[in-house]
Amino acid sequence: MEMTERYPQENRAFSEVNERQQAYGQDEFSYEIKEHLGVLSTSNTGWTKELNIISFCGRPPRYDIREWSKNHDKMSRGIGLSEQEASIICGLLKKRGLGESGEERAAAPAAAAAGDDTPF
Repeated sequence: MEMTERYPQENRAFSEVNERQQAYGQDEFSYEIKEHLGVLSTSNTGWTKELNIISFCGRPPRYDIREWSKNHDKMSRGIGLSEQEASIICGLLKKRGLGESGEERAAAPAAAAAGDDTPF
């Protein structure tokens, strides 16, 4: 069984990527890590989940969260965020009490348990 028959969604996604690459004048997939911001976690296999700023196929750089092999020659699927999307996520996490001092962080789950109906 060919990959196109077995994984039609993945094949369609790869086709869309190829179409976008052609629209940008790219013959093949390429990426450049513009800035490594940090490692979020490391798996048992040695792959690291990282936050980076990356340019794919010569396009403008974006915040990117994905797992990478030790030497960055292989990557998992990830998520790319614009500056605005990253800022919104930061604001939502701050509302939740993440990124604040220990006292404020501890207060967020307690407020939720007390019936505070705000989502964050």
